[in-house]
Amino acid sequence: MADEAGPSFASDVSLQPANIHYAQHKRKELEAAIAPALGEVSPEEFRALLKFSDGDECPQVNIVPIVAPYIRDITKKTCHDLFNAIADELKGGGVLSTEFHEQGDLAPDDRPAGTFCRPDIVAYDKSQLIVEQPSGPRTRSKTKQLTPVVPTEFLAWTHLEATAEFASKGKSKADGLTQALTYTAYHLLARPDRVVVLGFYISHDSFILIITGASGTRCTTELSWTNVNHIQLLRDFIYRILKPSPHMVDPTITRNRDGGFDIKLNGENYSGCRLELIGRPIGRRTTIFFTQDANAPIIKEQYLRDSFSEAAIINEIHENGPIPGVIQVYDHQEFQEGDSAVVCSIDTERKRHKVRLALKESGTPFMDIQTPYEVLVATYDLLETTRCVYTNVDILHRDISKGNVLYRSAVSGKDKESESGPATSDDASAEEKGGHLSEEKPEKLAFCGVRHLLDNSHSREATPVLLIDFDHSIHVAEERPFSSAGTPVFQARAAAVTAPVDPGTGVLLRGMPDLSEAARPLYMKVLSDRVKRFPSRPTLDIILRTTQEAADREWFHQLRHDAESAFWLLLWWAIHVRPDNNKPPTLISDYFWKALITPDVNGRQSVFTMMEGSRWLDPAYEPLETLIRNMALQLRGDLHWITDEHPKEMKEPEYVHEALQRLIFNFLVENQNQPFMTQGRYRSRNRQVEKDTSETSDLTGDEVNQRRHSSRASRSTPATASSFMKRPQSEDLDGLKPPNKRQHTEP
Repeated sequence: MADEAGPSFASDVSLQPANIHYAQHKRKELEAAIAPALGEVSPEEFRALLKFSDGDECPQVNIVPIVAPYIRDITKKTCHDLFNAIADELKGGGVLSTEFHEQGDLAPDDRPAGTFCRPDIVAYDKSQLIVEQPSGPRTRSKTKQLTPVVPTEFLAWTHLEATAEFASKGKSKADGLTQALTYTAYHLLARPDRVVVLGFYISHDSFILIITGASGTRCTTELSWTNVNHIQLLRDFIYRILKPSPHMVDPTITRNRDGGFDIKLNGENYSGCRLELIGRPIGRRTTIFFTQDANAPIIKEQYLRDSFSEAAIINEIHENGPIPGVIQVYDHQEFQEGDSAVVCSIDTERKRHKVRLALKESGTPFMDIQTPYEVLVATYDLLETTRCVYTNVDILHRDISKGNVLYRSAVSGKDKESESGPATSDDASAEEKGGHLSEEKPEKLAFCGVRHLLDNSHSREATPVLLIDFDHSIHVAEERPFSSAGTPVFQARAAAVTAPVDPGTGVLLRGMPDLSEAARPLYMKVLSDRVKRFPSRPTLDIILRTTQEAADREWFHQLRHDAESAFWLLLWWAIHVRPDNNKPPTLISDYFWKALITPDVNGRQSVFTMMEGSRWLDPAYEPLETLIRNMALQLRGDLHWITDEHPKEMKEPEYVHEALQRLIFNFLVENQNQPFMTQGRYRSRNRQVEKDTSETSDLTGDEVNQRRHSSRASRSTPATASSFMKRPQSEDLDGLKPPNKRQHTEP
């Protein structure tokens, strides 16, 4: 899923969080992610952000007499009473349904991020609260009625209108404010119908007001309970909670009482959409919905600063016929101008507008793949897809990561051929003409899924892989030197530093792998031209060294860097997966883990070194170590340093793809019937890291679902069980499948 990657421009470096693997359910990581986008402004500047106008002014009621009795005893309880008293005065006898509530021990429910964070005070919309009740006390009907209620134990993040954190003993003002900021970020992620959200940081003698949106977050200087001007700003702020400005809402999204959303796109209404995945709140603020429309099962929206069109680049990829494994666009729209404009301008220099796409296909996350056989098929086909996109349309994806590769287990292995007719081998035209196979790169590369190579009863173009998120893809001809994009933990080493990997005194690079005796006839039957273009050199060991000519050459993100990202993605799956075999769980080496999540050159070289040592996968999957180790031998050296003395095919952009695909294909042919290849994973938990038995960065799909519903389940207990429902602080930081995090922000 797209998030915050982008070309590496120096002006954006300051906006990057320090952590290298962003997991927004972990409050401290979210704090680090949003802190760089924070700006402190004066009360006058902050009031301008509330967007009052002549036709939309706050009632000029005097709330000083309301505040005065409270200022000597500002607590969570008295503060929420005060806010409700101010709200009642602003309603002026009206029937607005928003009121404030002291949240206590209950964490708001139903967030895709799975956080158990608890704001001290929340504003909520009573009209949005529902419970499911049978249609009658004795009826057998399965129909349920949605009945409006007011029990705040059913509050969800989607119900909230604002959040507040109250100063705690032993916590500094800076820490408390940062925590308040994270609550606005979680709130923003749960409210795609809002352009911005509002929040408070409150202490006994002062308060701070917060506004957060995709273009940044702003807070006031410290405001006093005894300053009349500050109290007037508090009044205006609470009014904006009761009645948001038109600039604060997205008119094309309607929030439903059941937690779903109705979304409009080019006049078509998609009702009952469900939040599925969410990205970083500050920046692109990527949001993914599941729809109820079979033609467009996914809606994706983002806030962008530039005119880049993901829809246009995806449509270009498929312009001359679909390329298997690439997502397709059903519809798209930019909400930048006119009555339908949805623009966030908290930071006027980084103003962002919303873009929405309806997508034709869906799948499950790469990390939810169940068996080694499936993950190797997916990895091979991922390499094939990126290879075809590059060769056929000169486009690089540049962000291969676990959030951007989906798996479709329901795709049949014997699907019909494409409408354009059965795909032929890459060398068919030469054979039909009676000519010889050419060593030249073909003008077009015909896609060939690995299941077709293994068994030609499978369609050549059928693949379970679905590559999504082309936000940071680029036409090769338009690429600038020394720029890159990607999710750091999956980035190629050179892409992470936008420079070639220094070979030092020399680094060994293994030659092109040979096809095994069993694999060769299957491969040659369909892809003999690739064998001609990339001769096998299994005994060739090449020592790469620095040369002045290569050192002076401009560096570009190239196809081989996407191949390396596919390798790190496969390793990420393999290191996490725990088998469902009733044996005691094994732990991930602390040293291996720390090296893996430190995606700089030294960290990755350490991973390569440790692969040569003791076992690092669960014993049930130990045979995979040999394959992954051999793949690593193709990546140790950076092909940037290849010279004319080396085999000429090593300069071909597809070289690394071919090498890795051959290794995977050999392994599949030799091992496809081995029991470990179909060993299922333990669905409810991944492996943990030794010395720290908390969760690793990812949870399984079952853990995600459990986390999403655990709060609601606990709330069915009697009120006397409130102490049981209070979660320890450490649970605020527990693991859930994170969305993508990027190293660079967009231009």
